[in-house]
Amino acid sequence: MSVLLAALMLMSVISISAFAADTSVKNTGGNISYSVNGQTLTVSCSEAPAEIPDYDYYNEDTPWYDYYDTVTTLIIDEGITRIGDDAFRGFSALTNISFPSTVTSIGYGAFSRCSSLTSVTIPANVEYISGYAFDYSYSLAAYNVDASNPYFTSDNGVLFNKDKTTLFLYPIAKAGTSYSVPNTVKTISSNAFCSSELSSISLPNSLETIGYYAFSECENLKSITLPNALDYIDNDAFSYSALESITIPNSVTYMGYYVFEYCDRLKTAKLGNGLEYVSEYTFSNCSALTSVTFGKKIEAIDSYAFLKCTGLKSITIPETVKTIDYCAFYKCENLKSVTLGKNLTEVCDFAFENTALKSVYLPQKVTTIGEGALGCAYNGITDQDKPVSGFKIYCVKGTKAATAAQKYKSTDGVAYSFVSIGSASLNAGKTKTLKATAGTVTGWKSSKAAVATVKKGKVTALKKGKATITATLYDGAKVTGTATVKTNPKLSKSSVSVKKGKSVTVKITGKASTVKNVYTNTKIAKITSKNTATKIKVKGLKKGSTTLKVKVNGVTLKLKVNVK
Repeated sequence: MSVLLAALMLMSVISISAFAADTSVKNTGGNISYSVNGQTLTVSCSEAPAEIPDYDYYNEDTPWYDYYDTVTTLIIDEGITRIGDDAFRGFSALTNISFPSTVTSIGYGAFSRCSSLTSVTIPANVEYISGYAFDYSYSLAAYNVDASNPYFTSDNGVLFNKDKTTLFLYPIAKAGTSYSVPNTVKTISSNAFCSSELSSISLPNSLETIGYYAFSECENLKSITLPNALDYIDNDAFSYSALESITIPNSVTYMGYYVFEYCDRLKTAKLGNGLEYVSEYTFSNCSALTSVTFGKKIEAIDSYAFLKCTGLKSITIPETVKTIDYCAFYKCENLKSVTLGKNLTEVCDFAFENTALKSVYLPQKVTTIGEGALGCAYNGITDQDKPVSGFKIYCVKGTKAATAAQKYKSTDGVAYSFVSIGSASLNAGKTKTLKATAGTVTGWKSSKAAVATVKKGKVTALKKGKATITATLYDGAKVTGTATVKTNPKLSKSSVSVKKGKSVTVKITGKASTVKNVYTNTKIAKITSKNTATKIKVKGLKKGSTTLKVKVNGVTLKLKVNVK
């Protein structure tokens, strides 16, 4: 019993001593000092005005850091005008803050990760609050503002500027799953909804700007409609959110870095016509992304824009794009097909490294292929980039792209081949379909349409001779082949005899199905068959001899007829 009693008394002493008053005033090295009385921290100044300085939370401790998990009340005395960056970050037990009337500015991370703080009242003279001042304070349910403050106001716990054109901060723990931003708002400030548990946010048509991290880490936000007045989307605006699809309106002219990074549920993205480039890391690590529609003005895809988008299996780069930057599609490990835009000039280092591509057609304007950009894989063990076995670059002989491919082979060892359409050697009336070994053909032409015609790659032999077949690829590059027609069309008989009123049949060899026959008849005999026939019927009209003409594939054939 005595041992148990002693233990209980010791625990009591420890419990009491944990919150014992430490009323001695400690100077921080400037004119800022502090004291701790139980669970209350008081910060004061020896001479006004004074500022609580900035601190770097991750590299230095604040003077009062030892009390981060015990202080529940913070009193900041009169005379202090600014609360510096990270000053009270991580004060996990803090539930109450008493600001002085003199404070005008609250810095970056000043009360970040104060996980027990449920509400805060902004005093009358505060004119600046960092968007990150209270971030990750997961219990914060309301921002209140002194009514006489000329800069800020609160509407149902949400912090705005005075005229409600800017929404500054939405409290993380505010009750409800949906919220409609007032139609006065033009700007949603940095970090405004970061880590919010809202599943539905309605944006007004008045909205023009979305700030840094504004909707980052909104893990319940599966969709959002961006209004047509929106012009500016800043870095990380939707990173780490639960979005499943996104459409960027044509009104947006700027979209910053990392905007959708790690949105691992994002499947489809449509970019508007106001954007001129896809910024760095825009869709990096969007592992579910399978479909991207680019706007009509995109000129560049910046570094790491689609890094590790492992859901991408194919991508079509629009014709407006001139540059694909460093590592733009790096480690898109399931990307098997890519169509490069016809005005592309530069594929930068490692742009398509570690993908599943087996070949690629290089448009004729490409002048630069960077290190490891195409057909290479990085080996982390050997720390080397090596050519992918069997990979081949296709290009058109004589183009800038061919020169670039030749140089790339010499530097990176990646094979290339000139695009070919092959040739055709046919008898009259026969057909053969030619195909380009790479690239999309947009047009076909025969140099001698009387010898052979071509439509969608299908060559039709008409009469003896040679024709050059030209395929025009989507980038304007031209590839040629030869069509050799070895025979002319002919009739199975050169002369026939037929009784008056009767008919006889003559076969046509080498007739092309695409060309209609032309018949020249006489008063003695005539051809009664349709002009598509491969067997013609010759009918005797009256006794006598005559010569009929049959034009097949443009070749005139003669048939002597004797009518009895």
